[in-house]
Amino acid sequence: MMKTKILFIGLILIFSVNIFAENNKEKKKNAVINTTLELNGKIVDETTGEVLTGVKVQILGNSFVTYTDFDGNFKINGLKSGNYKLSTSLISYVSDSEEIFLDTENPVNIEIRLKSVNQ
Repeated sequence: MMKTKILFIGLILIFSVNIFAENNKEKKKNAVINTTLELNGKIVDETTGEVLTGVKVQILGNSFVTYTDFDGNFKINGLKSGNYKLSTSLISYVSDSEEIFLDTENPVNIEIRLKSVNQ
């Protein structure tokens, strides 16, 4: 009878630990899904390396749009993990677009070099 009780308690403990582990995995999975990411970058002139102010930076296919500041920097918040096509444009420069991949493991900080239409 005592062996049966010990066996029963052991099974309950094993079952409880398994449920706790599964719940913990689910919480981590949901945390990753709900995490928003940030894309940071700098845009400079391809030839001179000069920072470019007022460059329109857009994630194609959605409403994420921003402009570079006086130091040529931009930041886009609220992105999810995945592939994106980033478009940049400025008067007197050749518009550019590039594929980027964002995930929680590899933060993205990029430098884009735009070519002047006069080059």
